[in-house]
Amino acid sequence: MPGRLHALIEVMKTVLFCLVMVMAARPAWAGYCDEDGAKATVGELEAYAKKKGKEGPQLDDICMDAVRDLPKLMKRTIAACTKVLEREPAFAACVEWSAKFGAKQLGAIDLFERTGATHPIEPFTYDSQAMHIYQALGDARAVPLVVEAWKAALLDKRSKQERHAHTFRVWRHAAIKIFAKLGGAGERAFLAEQAAAIKDRGLLKAIQKANAEIDQRATGATAATPKP
Repeated sequence: MPGRLHALIEVMKTVLFCLVMVMAARPAWAGYCDEDGAKATVGELEAYAKKKGKEGPQLDDICMDAVRDLPKLMKRTIAACTKVLEREPAFAACVEWSAKFGAKQLGAIDLFERTGATHPIEPFTYDSQAMHIYQALGDARAVPLVVEAWKAALLDKRSKQERHAHTFRVWRHAAIKIFAKLGGAGERAFLAEQAAAIKDRGLLKAIQKANAEIDQRATGATAATPKP
């Protein structure tokens, strides 16, 4: 019996050691990434920016969110991404995180234009990064693209299918936020038209709030215009 107990203890020690090693090797573990993990992630990106490897680094969402709270690491990320995108225009992760960290232009690279190439607007793809990027960029050029994507989605058979209902609803919420921040009279009219056919209370409330923001912005612009 003592021999079996000793063997069991040794096995448990081995398992524990393996777990510790795995946790130490991964920047993000169980939904958590500390400052060291964030630094390691950015370090991998910087190394890749200096010399292209066989495969680009995986910019883990959890660790990149941690970078967001560390201004120096954000600057390092943007600097590294500038070099990567100059060499590899289609490196989508750098487009995404540079925009989310506040950049709009990386050298000669227009992040709005690059977003259109690396992140298509996909109303039926859950958590479409294009919408998050356009929100971060705050570029009014996104507005007509989103309007057209919404109209096209309504003609898509998936817009009537229950299994796509949640994803399309989430996407429209993101679109409404863009209209609220950047839209004008045309987008207000479009939202009013959509509201007439929408039954979802959450979407209707979001549309009402967006139209109020558009009206407030229009009123402020009118008040700021000097009289002749």
